[in-house]
Amino acid sequence: MRLRIGFIGLMIALIGLTGSFRSFKQVQAAPSNANAPQIQQASIPHGAVRIKEQENNNTPATANPILASSAIVRGNIWNGEVDFYSIQLQAGQRVSAATMTSASAGSTDSLLSLYAPNGTSLIETDDDDGTFGSLGSVISSAPVTATATYYLRVSGFNTAQIRYYDLYVRILSEPATAEIESNNTIALAQLLPTSGSIAGVLSSTTDVDIFKFNLNAGDTIYTSLDLNPERDSTNWDGRVGIALFNNFILYANDTSTTSPPNAEAHFMTVKESGTYYIFVSTLASSIPAAATYLLDVSVFAAEQQANCQTYTSNDVAKTIPTTTSLITSSLTIPDSFFIADLDVSIQLTHTAMIDLDVQLQGPDGNVVGLFSDIGATTQTTMNLALDDDAAIPIGSFTVVAGMHYSPESTYRLDWFDGGRSAGTWTLLIHDDFAGNGGVLQNWSIRACAAPPANCPDGTTLTTITSNDFEANDGGFTHSGINDSWEYGTPSAAPLIGSYSGVNSWKTNLDGPYLASSVANLLSPAINIPNLAGPVYLQWHQRYQLENASFDHYTAAIGTGIITKTLYEFDAATMTNQVGSANTTYQASTVWSRQLHDISEFKGQSVRTLYHLDTNSTIQLAGVAIDDFQILGCVGLPTATPTEVPTATNTPIVSETPTNTVMPTETETPSITPTETNTPTNSPTPSITPTGSVSVTPTPSNTPTNTPTITVSPTNTSTPTITVSPTNTPSVTPSATTGPTLIPVYLPWVSKEA
Repeated sequence: MRLRIGFIGLMIALIGLTGSFRSFKQVQAAPSNANAPQIQQASIPHGAVRIKEQENNNTPATANPILASSAIVRGNIWNGEVDFYSIQLQAGQRVSAATMTSASAGSTDSLLSLYAPNGTSLIETDDDDGTFGSLGSVISSAPVTATATYYLRVSGFNTAQIRYYDLYVRILSEPATAEIESNNTIALAQLLPTSGSIAGVLSSTTDVDIFKFNLNAGDTIYTSLDLNPERDSTNWDGRVGIALFNNFILYANDTSTTSPPNAEAHFMTVKESGTYYIFVSTLASSIPAAATYLLDVSVFAAEQQANCQTYTSNDVAKTIPTTTSLITSSLTIPDSFFIADLDVSIQLTHTAMIDLDVQLQGPDGNVVGLFSDIGATTQTTMNLALDDDAAIPIGSFTVVAGMHYSPESTYRLDWFDGGRSAGTWTLLIHDDFAGNGGVLQNWSIRACAAPPANCPDGTTLTTITSNDFEANDGGFTHSGINDSWEYGTPSAAPLIGSYSGVNSWKTNLDGPYLASSVANLLSPAINIPNLAGPVYLQWHQRYQLENASFDHYTAAIGTGIITKTLYEFDAATMTNQVGSANTTYQASTVWSRQLHDISEFKGQSVRTLYHLDTNSTIQLAGVAIDDFQILGCVGLPTATPTEVPTATNTPIVSETPTNTVMPTETETPSITPTETNTPTNSPTPSITPTGSVSVTPTPSNTPTNTPTITVSPTNTSTPTITVSPTNTPSVTPSATTGPTLIPVYLPWVSKEA
């Protein structure tokens, strides 16, 4: 059994507690309706965006602009670097910002600072007020006095790497609505105003303020709590909770008041539509006579993406025995398309959730972990979705029903992105401790097809250069220190075979890459014509690597100097120890189609570099590259009409009219568009209802003091021993050569079509 991972300084409070909670009723989420009160401010969610950090942004002069009033930015902090973001603020506005770092495969320790328009004068800064992770950062409702451009700076403590972080930003323009007492029960909960902002006060340590609002399935909520809105150095320890999830309130509380002005931040993505509640309270033994706060709630609408389909398993109602065991359940995706995004929903029961290690195996045999040893014996129901874009990772709370989580920080569902969808997918559930059991009730996969490459009107896609590496090595060259790049047929698990045909480039065809290496694979120089439309670089890649803190893979492009990074590995070590026997699975990505816009290099000669540098410990299968192409959008020829002579009125001597031949109408050339790669829409399979979760009323004699569960951060040190798996697939993954048009993999942005 693996070491059990603890929970990150969070509080879970049962509904039905004594005192002021005694009158709470058991409430289940109800579907939204047109008359239900909701946050409808124009900037929530319509002004909210999701964007990807763009390097280099390590100075105010190169800051990435945040143009919306609400935003989630996903970025990485590498060794010693900083990220700057610019925001336009009006005099009198406030800004709230917070980092979510608990999904990082590296450190979770961030620093967040707000700078004045000169880029050097510090307005506010925070180190450890965050809860997700415990060393995250929060700046809540910081006021500004002048209309100008301001700067947010994100960095790691000392030289810590944070891979990845989510930066939540909200600009507050409207005055906060005053809290209205009494609002200390769900029945008396105050309706959250359309601004999402509340100015309130806790009158005593037993006072609780509750606010209600509606959410749609898949919405993400960002809540910030400013515990010193007056900025008068009066700080107190408050906490903010979101409810109800399996009849629980989920609290965020770092318990610190040493970073004035003190603040808290909470993030959550919900699974069901319905009415939700925000709780503001304290566990402190004393608070100021007027414990004022400013609460701000931002809602990011459920992401929408075209060409998505949910596939539900019929191989369910499977018993998880009370012995140590492995059970499997499969589903088949009949449609073949390139995956842009993949989510997994699971519904099961187990009397010791913490005993379960769960993985997903793709059609080509690669196994990716989802979670291991999370939850608690008090939580026996799981009903959730796993999504890389969810607000927080699984394991943040012991409650595992009613929300979307991202996988544990050591795993990534995007290791399936870019691969083919068709085939059998298998859910693997390891019960690593005897004595408890349960039932897998339902599970499903939601997969979205990547759109084809987009050429503007008047252009069509053409191939500038292409090499599948079957006839030769494509003119690629390699060099470095302990360089292990080789051309041929990969034969070392889990990277067996090539994407198409038999040959490709890989770091050591028949084994792991070398220790302490710097290995560079360089394409020949390729002239990019100055085309009318965009130009794209495409290749297929597959990899298995040690944690990016130690082994570093990038794909980049440039002219004389490689200047633009197109892809960068940022995850944890791609092995997965599960089950009572600590079996080590060798995880890997699929053969992933990568496509990047390189239009900025039109009219230039470019080279592409695939770079791997490694340390002295843990060598895995490495990186494989296949099917390299550059494509561009060429202008279509314009049809030139045939010139018709102008008729001249010439006198006719004879009375008999001359038969004048009428000019022939010129036919416009027919242009046949290039066939796209959009998958055929198959009939939508029926989805097995997941059913409702029964909620048992909590006894009225439940203790009022919910114990604080404080556990040390997850040990991120990388294991030094790798066990070869017994179930690594030995069959070369089959692959079909793709058509001319290909999916576009854009930076991480909103999934809205």
